Amino acid sequence: MIEKHHQYLAKTLMGEEGTYDYHVQRCHDVFSHIITELEPYLEGLIAESGMSMKVFIQRMKQTIIFHDLGKLSPLFQGMLSKKIEGKIVDRMDHFRHEVLSTLYLYPLLEDGSLNFPFFLMAILGHHKSIDKQLQCFERERKRESWPLLSTEDIAYIHHYYGDYLDGKITDKKQKDCQRLLRIVSHRLISRTYLNKGLDIESLRLLYSITQGILCYCDWLGSADKPLKSITLTQDDFIKRLKSKVEEQGRTYQHRPFHQLCANEKSHVLAIAPTGAGKTEASLIWALGGKCHKIIFLMPTMVTSNSIYERLSTNYFDSDMCGLSHSGIQTYYALNIPQHDAFQLVQNKAFIPHVMVSTVDQMLSTGFNTGHWQFKEMALVGSHVIFDEIQAYDTYTIALITETIKKIVTLGGKVMIMSATMPKFLREHFAKLLSIEKPIIAHELMSRRSNKWCYLEKTINQLDDLIGEALDAGKKVALIINDVETVKEQYNKYKDKYRTMCLHSQFTMKDRTEKENILLSQNDIQLVIGTQVLEVSLDVSFEIMFSECAAIDSLIQRAGRCNRHGEYMGSCFYVFDYSEVSEVIYGENILKRTKEVILNQCGRLSEEEIGDMLESVYHDFNLCDEDYIRGQSIYSRVAYDFFICNLPMDEEQLKTRLFKYAKEVIIPIQFMDTVKEFVAQKKYAFIKLYEVPVSAKWYYQNKKNLYVENEMGLPIFCVDYRSDYGILVDNSSAEFI
Repeated sequence: MIEKHHQYLAKTLMGEEGTYDYHVQRCHDVFSHIITELEPYLEGLIAESGMSMKVFIQRMKQTIIFHDLGKLSPLFQGMLSKKIEGKIVDRMDHFRHEVLSTLYLYPLLEDGSLNFPFFLMAILGHHKSIDKQLQCFERERKRESWPLLSTEDIAYIHHYYGDYLDGKITDKKQKDCQRLLRIVSHRLISRTYLNKGLDIESLRLLYSITQGILCYCDWLGSADKPLKSITLTQDDFIKRLKSKVEEQGRTYQHRPFHQLCANEKSHVLAIAPTGAGKTEASLIWALGGKCHKIIFLMPTMVTSNSIYERLSTNYFDSDMCGLSHSGIQTYYALNIPQHDAFQLVQNKAFIPHVMVSTVDQMLSTGFNTGHWQFKEMALVGSHVIFDEIQAYDTYTIALITETIKKIVTLGGKVMIMSATMPKFLREHFAKLLSIEKPIIAHELMSRRSNKWCYLEKTINQLDDLIGEALDAGKKVALIINDVETVKEQYNKYKDKYRTMCLHSQFTMKDRTEKENILLSQNDIQLVIGTQVLEVSLDVSFEIMFSECAAIDSLIQRAGRCNRHGEYMGSCFYVFDYSEVSEVIYGENILKRTKEVILNQCGRLSEEEIGDMLESVYHDFNLCDEDYIRGQSIYSRVAYDFFICNLPMDEEQLKTRLFKYAKEVIIPIQFMDTVKEFVAQKKYAFIKLYEVPVSAKWYYQNKKNLYVENEMGLPIFCVDYRSDYGILVDNSSAEFI
């Protein structure tokens, strides 16, 4: 236990909570709590570095206790006092305290056996991203005189914290200051850490864990909130699941699929059709053994939001759960308006014990961007669930593969789930994770939910069939592969039936409202939409007409037809594809898909649907050029940048290869609305009025349609309707 003595300041807080001693004690407590969770999973990585776990913990504790040593300088203390008193802080009062901490600790924490000063670099980079030339500390580099610690400050450290030091902190002279930055920059540029032939990716991972632990302790030490762990057991969870099902007026049944997942203590490939309860099965698996965190990685923001709300409402305390994706600020502004800024940052850094995120947030860690050290530390000893694995291109599958290798190195467990997992994916991940066979919901594989039928007709030849179904009172969906055709069909039906148009080119505000309507009891007769209906919504239709697409996409769409088994005569009709679809999915895949459905129409079982999937993809080559590109990119980043952040924002980095790049515009009718948000500094709400469009259309029309504005926002002079989307003439309809 660290005693509290001298009233040095660490925070701009009144009383004891603002003192240096209090902050150090809090960080020490957080470290003691977390290291007990992480220690069993870190042994392999630590041993690979040539260091014992005992030495790592000792060095890590020193790093935690002394990371803010530079705050003891008279300059820093004076600056904090001014802030507390409400006085103006002069520019010359600022100096990075972490630079001073590193200056004094360098002789004590540099470990020659590691060939790189990980602990010191973690201290130096615990507030600002490090670059090779240390331009992040250019102000300190240019300063002729550094605000060094006094003899009294050093004596204080030795007297009260000396037991945690392996040696003595000594006085420094001004000549030592610039020399420090030269040494550190040289170590980063010269690659001397490669001299012993150590694996650079392992060294980088060791650094990210070191800094991740330090920042975790620093942040939670500052938050002054109670420390928690996952304590929910499998039995407790099943009780909550049973209660939830019974509250919905249904009878709970413990499925064999769930039991198989509950019994598995290692990695899992889980294959189960719609309605099997894959999310609940994954939680039962994750709670079957001790784990640091549970992390769900989803394909879309909508699915992430849905799972987060499900977990935080039904199974875990809300303060145990976190959500992270590119639209998180807007989500919080709309749904949790009382949140504090730190809560948002914690979620982006994967600090909560139960995290839900788009897969991209985790894959970006390999690019050394964002809170990458936090996220990699979050993988230590965690149970990580990749849902809807079929939704990704081969490039992204390669990034997922490399991330899974990292999870395994860090003692984590992986579950990969899908309703449609072709053999090439099963074999790939089974080999990667040494899984003998997947867990399959066999009890549901004989289920026959829908009649499948291929109609050798174009969309404009379906009017009578669609009209008959609607006139008979059926709930109908019409799914088309391009936005403009969706709009055309909507105009055809909207005046005769209660029709909803749903595609990607709505504002977030309108799309969210439409999705909420579909998820509630509603009187919509016909929904006309694009691929957004495939994996994003828990909705069910009696009749579905779908333009032919890749077979796995069709299976996902069919999962929204008679989703809960409530309709006796449900039908899933597939009709001929357009030229636009050939560009999206590839002519060969579409021809194969059409052929297998023509040969196997009828009320198909889940097993027969799986056979169609295999027929289409029986010779698919996973390791294509895109896969090879993705496979090598993390290694290149580690070699070129090592522990330094990439000089770009994570939004600029590709974790998926889209055939059609997107930009966003704001229709001119919302100009006054967003202007008001800017004036009120409510920037997160601006995203509600952005509309995604193809990059091709954006740049073709920017010259004529862009509206100059002092806010620098992408405001375009286009008409927009909440029921329809953007109104454009045929000559400019380049939307996909």
